[in-house]
Amino acid sequence: MAGCIYSSRVEYNDDVLSGMSFDKYDFIRSQINDSSRSAVVSEYMNNKQYYDSLDY
Repeated sequence: MAGCIYSSRVEYNDDVLSGMSFDKYDFIRSQINDSSRSAVVSEYMNNKQYYDSLDY
């Protein structure tokens, strides 16, 4: 069961990140000082409107 949950989370992160430019990813990563993919996805989804309004 835990493997399925982990796998679903990885797929979710991959889906979110695949729609994001590298510049946006790099900007978010530098803002939160955390390079983990899940932290970047979490920050992005919590502030999606803000990050989408930036010109990247």
